[in-house]
Amino acid sequence: MYCVVRWLVAAAVAMPFLPIHPSRAGQPAAVQAVSVADAPLLQASGLTSTFAAFLDSRLAGLVATTKDVQQRAWLAQLKSFYASRSGAPVWVGAKGFNTAAAAALAELARAGDWGLDAAQFERPVLADGTHDPVLLVDAEIALSRSSVKYASHARGGRIAPYSLSLWLDGPTSAVYATAVMIDIISVKDAGAALRDMHPKSNAFERLRQAYVSMRNEIAAPKPIDPKLILANGPAIKAGQWHPDVAVIRNRVKVPAVAGLESQFDEKLANAVDDFLDRAGVRVKWGIIDDRVRREFNRPPPPPSKDDMLRIQANMERWRWLPRDLGRLHIWNNLTEQMTRVVKDGQVIHEERIIVGQPHTQTPVFSETMKSVVFQPEWGVPPSIKVTDLLPKFQSGDFDVLDRRDMRIIGLSGRELKPERFNWDKTDIRDVGIYQRAGDSNPLGYVKFLFPNKHHVYMHDTNARSLFTAGERTFSHGCIRVRNPKRLAEIVLGEDKGWDAGDVERLLKDRKKPNNKVELDRPIPVHNVYFTLVPGDGNTLIRLGDMYGHDKRVVQALSGVPALRIAENDPALNLQREMDEAAPPLVRREQAAAERRRRQSQDDDDD
Repeated sequence: MYCVVRWLVAAAVAMPFLPIHPSRAGQPAAVQAVSVADAPLLQASGLTSTFAAFLDSRLAGLVATTKDVQQRAWLAQLKSFYASRSGAPVWVGAKGFNTAAAAALAELARAGDWGLDAAQFERPVLADGTHDPVLLVDAEIALSRSSVKYASHARGGRIAPYSLSLWLDGPTSAVYATAVMIDIISVKDAGAALRDMHPKSNAFERLRQAYVSMRNEIAAPKPIDPKLILANGPAIKAGQWHPDVAVIRNRVKVPAVAGLESQFDEKLANAVDDFLDRAGVRVKWGIIDDRVRREFNRPPPPPSKDDMLRIQANMERWRWLPRDLGRLHIWNNLTEQMTRVVKDGQVIHEERIIVGQPHTQTPVFSETMKSVVFQPEWGVPPSIKVTDLLPKFQSGDFDVLDRRDMRIIGLSGRELKPERFNWDKTDIRDVGIYQRAGDSNPLGYVKFLFPNKHHVYMHDTNARSLFTAGERTFSHGCIRVRNPKRLAEIVLGEDKGWDAGDVERLLKDRKKPNNKVELDRPIPVHNVYFTLVPGDGNTLIRLGDMYGHDKRVVQALSGVPALRIAENDPALNLQREMDEAAPPLVRREQAAAERRRRQSQDDDDD
């Protein structure tokens, strides 16, 4: 897991300049995607070339004076977009805002319905009949900038996940201003174009509806329905019938077989007991008396703001995913410790998995599975190299490799003896140590590779008893799969048309270590972290926040600086532990390299 740290700075810098659509790979191509308009397009708005010239000049000035890298990039892209239209506006005409602007402004005002913060988006105001080109240009630019920013937030750009934890990858594509504006002018309803920027998943929509409902209820708590008020009456015991039972059944959402709604059955008695327990009231089980009735007559407490923020955090993580998950894809929800194979929107296979421990977490990211490896060798992770193998090497115990059927492989592919290294000066993290395939190999007999900067993958295991545990957080970051043979059958069956017999032969062939089968059509793999997932009806199932990502995202959405949130990032803590365990000479070299990097960064800033 150590290797994750070294990739993130470059990714964070490069990301703002990636296009939304793969076909729009750079600014010139995106600009050419717009049909270059001639003077009539500008004139159709009732404006003159004065407007176009001032618009271009104003954008050029903003590009020159804006310090924020992302904002400057968007402004430059907007300048190119308007140039391709001969300066024709999108939002204004000779007398003020047009209908597109009205629709966009209304949608920006409703940003809260999508879990966004409407205050983040400037909504310019123009008086009716305004014809001052300066005011028109400023309003045009402001609304375009707000639309691009809205698109960015809708697609996960509100916070940088990797700034909160090195085990949280960000959105796979950044927002390109020209592409956003093309999308807007390509439809009749600019508001609909903005709404289209949000995730399309049914699960996201379920979260959104719950969020809006909860937000409205917090703002205006619902009074209890007069029809649900219970008058004093006789005590009702479990098994008895009474009209009050149907009312209470409605309150605790416990349905009954038709005709039995008024019977106080055991299932309802347990639900009443749970209701009273949450209210801090203790009464004898299976009794509904006037004290119980008084508790049910109290207005239900409004939802907590923490619950609403948790929904918002889960919505935000949906924004980090690719817009196209893949017709066939693998879905690993780390909080459930379950893997699912999804085809055409239907789950065709699901199974238990084991994921990383809290201090060696399985990262959240999306990649594509490109191969299946039978009889795999195990690349020992940096944490085990540093904490387990290094002390043994430093004490002269070189036989540990033979005892564990391990070997060192150099860059040339040749096997190297541990005695040839000076382990007081060597960073063991950079040394390739592998365990041979076999019964004792932690990867079992098959692994599924989706190359990624975290160097994690899915695999079999020789510790299969751990799958019976409720919370299965035992690994060093990789994902262990129960019944990997079935997963291999599905993957290779979908990709190559192989049957179970083909897979069985490869599993039994122990003479070919690292027998890699390349996939003809790579399969997207999504390691996700959702603590709220759709249940029956309109319910949401709540799962544990085992890695603390809910807390991190909620803090970020609430305005807590990312640097403060990341102070306790276990990925950074692991990196520090690895660095501290390195030999003194290596640490000095690392410190010198860090000083050189910072000096170079300071020079660039100057």
